[in-house]
Amino acid sequence: MSAHLATPDMLMASLKEVQATLMLLCRMQGAMLTRRQMLERYDVCNKTLNARVARGTLPKPGADGKWLLSEVMEFESAQPLGNV
Repeated sequence: MSAHLATPDMLMASLKEVQATLMLLCRMQGAMLTRRQMLERYDVCNKTLNARVARGTLPKPGADGKWLLSEVMEFESAQPLGNV
């Protein structure tokens, strides 16, 4: 028997499917991130987080000061690798 090896394109397609499913689940559940979680996620200080939001290089939080995880994930997935 010959082993079926996945090509890089096949792996990327599978990864995108998993990512889309995960974003849908987060959207359906309304998962939120606090400011502390955003600071940890991007390994930045409060001042840097505020500046990145003001520049539009990170999504804006909601009126409650929290970020929808699905929006953060969608934002991240739209960025070139290494630019988040």
